[in-house]
This record gives sequence, C-alpha cells and structure tokens, in this order.
Amino acid sequence: MSGSQIQMAVLAVLAVVITVATISYILIAKPAYLRASVYGVPYYSPQVINPVTNKPMDLNALSNYYMEGKKK
Repeated sequence: MSGSQIQMAVLAVLAVVITVATISYILIAKPAYLRASVYGVPYYSPQVINPVTNKPMDLNALSNYYMEGKKK
C-alpha cells in the first residue's frame, strides 16, 4: 500500500467512527434540541403565519390553540 492509500483508509475509518459516534450520541443522550412538546411540536421550530391575523406566531402556541379547542 502506498502512502496515499493509507491516508485514505485512515480518513475512511475516521469518518465511520465519527458517524457511529454521532448517531449513538443522538440515540442515547437525546439532546434537548430534539425534544418535542406534548402535541409533538419541536421546541426549536420556526414561526408560522397565523391564519386569522396573517402575522408570525409561535408554532407551539398555534398547536396549543387548536388542540385545546378539540378537547372542549
């Protein structure tokens, strides 16, 4: 094996190790940015357009409004 083949093999093994470590971290630690609210809305979600006022609002507030309305 030449030097360049050894370097590519090392980089490929390093990429596999980093990928496996990252996926393991996400599955085991369950970071806060992947958590969701009671209604399944992610905590870090973009704002959406309010259908009534056409102004931006929090997606969690919008889902809470509609889910609370279904409970009544």
